[in-house]
Amino acid sequence: MKMTVKKLRFSFECAVVRFCLLYWPDVFLWTMTFKENLQDEVEAKKRFRGICDLIRRRGGKYLGVWERQKRGAWHLHLLVNIYFDWNWFQKWLMARGWGEVLRVDRVYSKPDAVGLARWQPLARYLSKYLLKQYGSNVEGSGYGS
Repeated sequence: MKMTVKKLRFSFECAVVRFCLLYWPDVFLWTMTFKENLQDEVEAKKRFRGICDLIRRRGGKYLGVWERQKRGAWHLHLLVNIYFDWNWFQKWLMARGWGEVLRVDRVYSKPDAVGLARWQPLARYLSKYLLKQYGSNVEGSGYGS
């Protein structure tokens, strides 16, 4: 059964907001690329497993979405609730085939009455990539039937 674009977006945006509510103030957005123009989805996800294992071993949680760039390369947008020392983490990533580009942004919004509205732009930003990735498998997306 196919999910509609609206339902997929709503479900993922709720997951993003829930993640922020559960782990605030320790919520970070990582944007990660590969060293080479990696277009093989299986290889990209294989390299990601090492990051998943590291986050879990350190007691962290994550929520992420893949994006395929116009040039065909994969990169990752990842919400995490754990902080790593930048110098150590970048070396660790590069040793495993990830690129030098790692952007880390702290999610600063406070969970007050307007906290959910403050996290909505982040949720929309990430859901845009989810819909881009799964658009051909979602009803009403403009891609396929």
